[in-house]
Amino acid sequence: KKRLIHVFGSAGKRDAFKRPEMGQVSSEYADIIILTSEDPRSESIDKINSEIIKGIKDQKFGIADYERIKNQESKIKENKKYIVQIPDRKEAIGFAISIADKDDVVLLTGKGHERSINYGRGEQPWDENEIALSALRDRGK
Repeated sequence: KKRLIHVFGSAGKRDAFKRPEMGQVSSEYADIIILTSEDPRSESIDKINSEIIKGIKDQKFGIADYERIKNQESKIKENKKYIVQIPDRKEAIGFAISIADKDDVVLLTGKGHERSINYGRGEQPWDENEIALSALRDRGK
């Protein structure tokens, strides 16, 4: 396969000590890491992501500016490793699917079968499978 695009985050108010290890393990296998929400609750997504990034020791990874990519001022280049931060999980999944090429693998971890997501305002309905399918349908248009 070509690239592994890994979309994940870490739950807020839970197991903060695991976050650097999560970043380290992802960076061993992924070519593009898209950090996003995974039930941040009342904890800052930026704080959670910065703790994950601390575990990424591979100097080949650069931080990509999502806003510049989204506005087509910048691109994800082939054969480069990136970390992209997209707080909204639905948007992160859509972005991952939109940049995937033939033979790339998009891996979504952390929510899977869960039926809700918590952005600090209580549980909200969530269906990761439907969101991924919708992104695939949008890509096909």
